[in-house]
Amino acid sequence: MTEFYVGYLPKAPSGIARKMKAVIVVLFAAATTCAIGFAALQRTYARSFFESGKERTFEGVIEAGPYPTLLSSPTSQTAVHYVICS
Repeated sequence: MTEFYVGYLPKAPSGIARKMKAVIVVLFAAATTCAIGFAALQRTYARSFFESGKERTFEGVIEAGPYPTLLSSPTSQTAVHYVICS
């Protein structure tokens, strides 16, 4: 006869409990491996600074989307994007 578990019983049969423990261990190991892998593959943040109170003059082209930025030297290979905050 095969084992059968009903949710209101206090304990699952030993065969089902053993399989569930194995599944839980495998899922935990997979989740841990994925979390470590995703963390290792993350790119670092761009070098940026917040200069409160400093006034500076910039020249370039304003791009409206997806958020306002100023593109300095749009024809150059070393163009820099500045986020516009108001």
